[in-house]
Amino acid sequence: MAKFRILFVDDDPEMHKLYLPRFAAAGYEVRGCLTPREAKDVITRELKSFDLAVVDVRLVNVPGDASGVHIAKAINGVIPVIMLTGGTDVQHLLQPVNEGYAVTAVFKSGDPDELLDVIRKRLVHRVFVAHGHDATLKADVVFCLKALGLEPLLIADGPGQSRTIPELIDDNSNVSFAVVLLTPDDVGRKVDANDLRPRARQNVILEWGFFTGLLGRKRVAALQKGEPELDLPSNYDALRCISIDAAGQWRHKLATELSEAGLPIDASKLQP
Repeated sequence: MAKFRILFVDDDPEMHKLYLPRFAAAGYEVRGCLTPREAKDVITRELKSFDLAVVDVRLVNVPGDASGVHIAKAINGVIPVIMLTGGTDVQHLLQPVNEGYAVTAVFKSGDPDELLDVIRKRLVHRVFVAHGHDATLKADVVFCLKALGLEPLLIADGPGQSRTIPELIDDNSNVSFAVVLLTPDDVGRKVDANDLRPRARQNVILEWGFFTGLLGRKRVAALQKGEPELDLPSNYDALRCISIDAAGQWRHKLATELSEAGLPIDASKLQP
């Protein structure tokens, strides 16, 4: 599962004692800030290293009563923001921020599980896409993942790559799921066989095995094109494959796999 990093801004030390241990227990890496100055310094230096921010609407000892909104505006839509509030009438405070991007307001109930549920739904989950030369299928899968609110990660094609495939995979391994596109891009045969058979690219098979070992079988889905002609390694027979069908039902099957893996998606966003 991906390791998400959260920025938590609240001027009450008791809130840090309440929320931060629960965030860590849920598997999140958390950076806590007690003052707006500290938060803005972190935002200036390392905002892009965070996946989400939780910010108290009202921070004391700061001019004005909406200092948390100033923090949200400094984030400027780079990452999702959840605003903690002790009152219900905060929409007028959030309006200047919501004009640029959506901010979620959550009431301070004292129950970290309620906030954790909102965090889980607001986080953008990354999905690694292992692909071959089929540009049409690759684009279709990327569009499908984006429609479901996910962020596809792909290793770039083309010359000029100075790093090895294992290094590039490792650089992009902080993901919640992996989709492997098995397309007939190469041909091969056993030494004692006569006929060449279509195969997926060797790097795609490598990535399939890597992410299955890293994430587990339930967090990897292989989409197979050319079945039953496509020749796959026999050791991979036990891994699940979804056949690419002309009717496009593979998109809904993929959505089911993503949902069963715990990713917060809405399959109704897919075209029928």
